[in-house]
Amino acid sequence: DSHNYEVRNDTYDSDRYGANAFEVTPRPVTVNFGTNEYIKTYDATNFTPASGASFDNVVSGDTLNPVVNYFDFIDIERKEYLSGPKDAGKYIAIIKLPETETAKNYKLVVVEGVIDGNEIYVDAAEDSKEVEIERKSLIVTFGITQFFKVYDKEGFDIGTTTFDGLQGGETLTPIVNYYKGTGNSAVAISEAPVYYNETN
Repeated sequence: DSHNYEVRNDTYDSDRYGANAFEVTPRPVTVNFGTNEYIKTYDATNFTPASGASFDNVVSGDTLNPVVNYFDFIDIERKEYLSGPKDAGKYIAIIKLPETETAKNYKLVVVEGVIDGNEIYVDAAEDSKEVEIERKSLIVTFGITQFFKVYDKEGFDIGTTTFDGLQGGETLTPIVNYYKGTGNSAVAISEAPVYYNETN
């Protein structure tokens, strides 16, 4: 018998409840840096380990993809974005919430410290992790075909010295110097040495 009734909002007290009576607060999330290694040896390719990062405590069904940027560790104040570091050195991977409608329902928190065994979280604009690319070790292949000979006024056959282990088709030309011993010191010789004694 709905025709016998009417719905009214007389019982709603706006002074009592105010405009935020039905407020939904943002859900806190933390960065999960994933299982990727954040350190590697130089291989001439961009390093993007934080691409495997995600957020914990996201509501099922929501998509929240981290925004990841990399900065030079030594000169981080410049805030120079890197699509992914390539050269050997230390970097910082910075992770933020995306600028999406879904992300407005969340806030990023990070651990500020531990009190009585409990982690204390605080709101943050970003979280970060150190990234490192170690220098690649090279092996020198000497082109010298002889290391001893009888004096003949001719230089040694030094051949071509090369590096083994270069990455990505890169080339490096070795700098080769020769030294002639003179007691406890040595004299640099720019060309292939012609060894002799005082009487030849």
